[in-house]
Amino acid sequence: MTTTQRGRFLHKVRMAVLEPLKHTQEMYRRKSAPVAFQKRMEADRALSSNNPQKALMLYSQSCMRAPGTGEYWQHFQDLYRDQLSSNNPPGTGVDKTVDQGLSLALALGGRSEALLVLEDYLQSLADTNLAVKEGFPQHLRYQLYWRMGRCYRGLNQVAKARVSLQLSARLVREHLAQLGNEAVISLMRLQEELADLVLLEEEGSSNELLQIKQPDETPLPPVVAGCHPELGCASRLLGVSRTEQAGRYVVAREPVATGDTLVVEPAYAACLLPDKFGSHCHHCFARLNAPVACPECSGLAFCSVRCRDEACRSYHRYECHYMDLLIGSGMSILCHVALRMVTQAGEQFFLDRRQDLTSHSKEILPPSDKYLAVHNLVTHANKRKPKEFFQRTLMAVFLLKCLQKAGYFSAPSIDQTCLSEEELLIGSLLLRHLQLLQFNAHEVYETRIEAPRQLRTSKTEYIGVAIYPTVALFNHDCYPAVTRYFVGHSIVVRATRPLGTGDIVAENYGPVFTKRSLESRQRALTSRYWFRCICQACKENWPALDMVDNNDFRLWSIQWSYPLAPLHATFYFCFGSAWILGHPKTMVGGLEPPQAPAWVRYCCSQNKLDTADDGEIGVQIIVGYNGYGFSLHGVQLLDVKKLLAMPGNKSNRSTAKQGVKCPACKKHVRHDEALATLVNCEAWFKEGIESMEVGDVDVAIRLFCSYLDSMHSIGFPPHKDILLCQEALRICMAGSGNVWVTGKIDASSK
Repeated sequence: MTTTQRGRFLHKVRMAVLEPLKHTQEMYRRKSAPVAFQKRMEADRALSSNNPQKALMLYSQSCMRAPGTGEYWQHFQDLYRDQLSSNNPPGTGVDKTVDQGLSLALALGGRSEALLVLEDYLQSLADTNLAVKEGFPQHLRYQLYWRMGRCYRGLNQVAKARVSLQLSARLVREHLAQLGNEAVISLMRLQEELADLVLLEEEGSSNELLQIKQPDETPLPPVVAGCHPELGCASRLLGVSRTEQAGRYVVAREPVATGDTLVVEPAYAACLLPDKFGSHCHHCFARLNAPVACPECSGLAFCSVRCRDEACRSYHRYECHYMDLLIGSGMSILCHVALRMVTQAGEQFFLDRRQDLTSHSKEILPPSDKYLAVHNLVTHANKRKPKEFFQRTLMAVFLLKCLQKAGYFSAPSIDQTCLSEEELLIGSLLLRHLQLLQFNAHEVYETRIEAPRQLRTSKTEYIGVAIYPTVALFNHDCYPAVTRYFVGHSIVVRATRPLGTGDIVAENYGPVFTKRSLESRQRALTSRYWFRCICQACKENWPALDMVDNNDFRLWSIQWSYPLAPLHATFYFCFGSAWILGHPKTMVGGLEPPQAPAWVRYCCSQNKLDTADDGEIGVQIIVGYNGYGFSLHGVQLLDVKKLLAMPGNKSNRSTAKQGVKCPACKKHVRHDEALATLVNCEAWFKEGIESMEVGDVDVAIRLFCSYLDSMHSIGFPPHKDILLCQEALRICMAGSGNVWVTGKIDASSK
């Protein structure tokens, strides 16, 4: 049964199972001039009490609840009205009984003063301009230009400051009768400030402009080696492969170094978590300082006029009046993303792609059209049970009903029991979105720290969910090769260990071996993503971080001594002078000569050799031990703790340089180079941690990358310091993305 057929079937039985949908109606947090007035009065008192931070929060709450007044506001009300039926008029309109209908303008004016006191000059200027557009009273408008002059002076832009103060003085003179004694006092103060500006210009104090800190606009890094010609957001170092078992997945076309930026991708669609509506921009996910309101609702906010306009001209015009209904329905954030993928584009966008939507591409590389790239992501529809299909189809019909009510369709069906072809198309797309998002969406997070650059005690806090067509192609590994962080809702993917040509470039879907047991990881992945992980950490059942130490390390051999004979044999352990006959229990890690060196996991403690897996192997392995290391047919396994102590002893250094003689091949395998690398790596790791502690993040990242590249060149995890270094590197990299310094108090829209 196809997605469209499922939609037709459910719509036929809608009278029995979907009767409540006919009662779908708008539900959102409306504007309230009385509440806006009350909050502004509280803010005025806070500002008079020398508490500008509290005043900023209260003024912001007033701005959120105040109805709009200006022509600019009316433009958006007209835009919303075009999308709504006559039964759903937009907004509550201006309340002339409160503040003569100027609640928003007065709240913006008050907030600009609080921002000026806090020396946030750019935000204060933005609010003064908005207050003018919202119809701030003419006889009081001189206050805004006076404030603008003080802001420009704070920014060391004296010429603009002088013009603003002159305009303020002119407005005072034009309204002498209304201002009375206030006009005389204001003119005297303005003349004094203008005289100060003249002195500043004569002294040349304004030659150098103040360095203005722009509001939290974190730059996106470039990808290494340039962009891929067909995966535009990914590096040229990456490619895509496909197998029947693993589906499509990302591989390294060329060697990748630790720290390389591999993908920088904007979200195709992203939704903020409802509990972040009062602290983050609904559109770009930036933290709010002086929020800008939606023209219609009070339940969410934007960080700027630009974000507000972009949202209101696209998706929010359809979602606004139904936001509380969507949240109150109990639907997950994934359902909202499924809806957003429709509302942000518009009906005609999908009608133009109708033919492409009915045929799913078999190409390995995703199409250049971003929506089609998302549309072609895996849904596992053939594995989904009827009960799950029914639940998702029911949700799709509910979302479709909201779109119908919101005026999304240019020609809605007249008969409510029958869907038009356009409505059926959008409904089927909603159902597909609900399926593919289960396996392909990413949680967006920010890093919470107590003070700037204090990353050691950082915490991760999730703020939203998004879909990324390129990053969705990365498969899972319990020991991932990359980490991800977010700038707004754009994703940045960087390597956390070196990779060779042809290696799988895997991320982590949540369950990581350092924190969860094999059973727990498999249960989580099977339940959510419907696959059983067969990564190396799972096949070998690597221990969790608290069970790993630095002696449990596997080192690559320098070279193969000779091909290993494919025969079953007894396994000899040599400890000092005693030879012990044992059963073969060590496994060569799935690598065949001469393509790559083999490794054997070991744990050396009090002359005991614990192996990773039980079972026989098809090679003869003889291990020799001389007190410092093991040698088996070109594979060198070192007691790391003893090796690191060797430089202090002359005879030990000689032994390290000479190497360990393998009883089977009669050759010496030198470990002096590995020893030197281990010593250097230990120093790099220590220096990196010290740099991280003092907030020198760039130096810490460079040292951590050098450590991980070198350690992976001589061996392979699990190794405690490698795992700790990767976690430290992940934290440092996340510091380049969304960061919240908790010492700051954020303005809330609630």
